[in-house]
Amino acid sequence: MNKKWIAKVHFLYVDSIVIKQILINSIKNAIEAMQDGGTILIVVDSHDGEIEISIHDEGTGLDLNHLNRYFEAFYTTKESGTGLGLAHASRVMEDLRGRIEVANNLAGGARFYYFFTTAIYV
Repeated sequence: MNKKWIAKVHFLYVDSIVIKQILINSIKNAIEAMQDGGTILIVVDSHDGEIEISIHDEGTGLDLNHLNRYFEAFYTTKESGTGLGLAHASRVMEDLRGRIEVANNLAGGARFYYFFTTAIYV
């Protein structure tokens, strides 16, 4: 796993347990998407009044035909999944006045972007 830290100080006043749960779930999804191994890149950045945490993997990518369903409760593409992880993450991000965006990497894999608008920058 690679980590890239931008040389800025970021303060985010949110429930750290909930955010940790969301990010761990996203990293777990990335690991599960890379059945043959690969790299996970985590980037923390700030711009336009937001803190952005993005998680990039080298897995199979997202099925764009089902893009709108990934955040529905009980929708899953996994044999043993519950379909609650991304639905919960989306609800939490909305409560925080943030958002989640997803995209496929051009070279394969997926990117999940978590934008937090309740941030104070120093």
